[in-house]
Amino acid sequence: MAKFKDGQQVFIRNADWLEGKVVRARDGDKGQPEEKTHYYVEIAAQSRYVLSTNLEAPPEKKPQRYDEEWMAELEKMKKAAERLQANPQDKDALREFGEAGSKIGWVVKK
Repeated sequence: MAKFKDGQQVFIRNADWLEGKVVRARDGDKGQPEEKTHYYVEIAAQSRYVLSTNLEAPPEKKPQRYDEEWMAELEKMKKAAERLQANPQDKDALREFGEAGSKIGWVVKK
């Protein structure tokens, strides 16, 4: 498991208690029994210690297809592919090809 960094956004699983304030019932739930009614709740800003096994990093944001960052990664991938064609044993080119391809969604990491 990777170590979390200060300031990193995370998802919290198995949150025991969250404090909030009911704002209103969902309009579409009028006439529903209480156990099937959803409420819009404002959750108060809180800070607390959470065990690392209950934290999960959000998925890495990928560049949008054809935007500037995506095109730059595609160019890196193409250059690495050219180097691999010239020398199939070039481990740096293979790593760069995989990293750039992963960022644009063409190579899936296992």
